[in-house]
Amino acid sequence: MEYVVLSTDVSGTVTRQFASEQAPHLVLVRGDRARVRERETLAELGGLRSELALSGAYVDYRVAGPSAGTEADTGPRFSDYQVRYRYWSLRGVEHIEVGVGRLDGIAPSSDQALLAPLPGVHTGFQRGWTQVGWRLHDHLGLAARLVLGADEQGFRLGFASILRIGPPRSTRFELDIGSTAGVGWHVLSSLHLTTLPRVPVTFEVLLTDGPNQNASAGEMTRLKLGWQATANLTLTGVASYQALSGPDHGLGGGAEAMWRF
Repeated sequence: MEYVVLSTDVSGTVTRQFASEQAPHLVLVRGDRARVRERETLAELGGLRSELALSGAYVDYRVAGPSAGTEADTGPRFSDYQVRYRYWSLRGVEHIEVGVGRLDGIAPSSDQALLAPLPGVHTGFQRGWTQVGWRLHDHLGLAARLVLGADEQGFRLGFASILRIGPPRSTRFELDIGSTAGVGWHVLSSLHLTTLPRVPVTFEVLLTDGPNQNASAGEMTRLKLGWQATANLTLTGVASYQALSGPDHGLGGGAEAMWRF
């Protein structure tokens, strides 16, 4: 809003009391902080509040190299498929996410390390989850996730908390810590880079004893390279290297397609 202050006396003489028509005084009307923050985040999201993503990955802890296929080759291998939907409400609750997934593969039995080369046991785990996120500050967010799943042994319950440092859709760091009964715990740190236009890049380091809880903890590094094909569609390729304590290590990969609307 711009304004000037003029006064007119009884004779009709006009006097400029404050500012002028050529240089009026500017007043910026922003509204309350919550509404300003909502508009800024929505602009960061390109005005699109919904995200629908479909992803799949293959993880292989088998020995890569001369020991492949021998008695030392006991590492688990599995595929993991997920479908998730996230809505950015941006008022009070920042976002709500729901999803489903299935993990399917082969893991060594508890005594396989001593009795190799016994065949591995089948690992299947279907799950659904709900996640709620809150924006604590302009560059600080916190989310909680509840997981309910089932496998051959019964139902499984899991929890996780996610800390975000940085804007929701710009360059940021995230730390995801959680555990699911009968599946295992995880600590996932990720650095999301959006410095290259239309090419989001993510570096991740994962520590976990999943998918067979109480087994040897494994470490995984992942590189995710995305391409924003359109304003709505982003395609991402994933490459990973993972290792368990001992000789088990291998490569993995995956892909994701995300539609924003």
